[in-house]
Amino acid sequence: MPFRSITQAIERLCARHALAPFTPRDLRRTGTTHWARIGIQPSVRFLLQNRAVNDIEETHYNLYDGLPEKRQALEQWEQELRTQLASRSVVSEERPVQAALSEPSP
Repeated sequence: MPFRSITQAIERLCARHALAPFTPRDLRRTGTTHWARIGIQPSVRFLLQNRAVNDIEETHYNLYDGLPEKRQALEQWEQELRTQLASRSVVSEERPVQAALSEPSP
């Protein structure tokens, strides 16, 4: 999906749900920050973001996709989100995702 299409989809989502505007970069930063907070290793965070690799070994020789590590990290992230959402009786109507993730888990 072209970047502009993603940006337009986010703009429509924000307008529809009265959310503060954000960018794909904000999602990447927020995800990375929370993944670090819950203990996901930097190398796995790198894989989850599908970041471009700039060294010769990773570009040409290492063909491992890290799927088991990514799966485990995403399951850990899912559990964190479920815990955060379950710990709140009411999620802010104004900014539901931001409100759910604004406070660290107990």
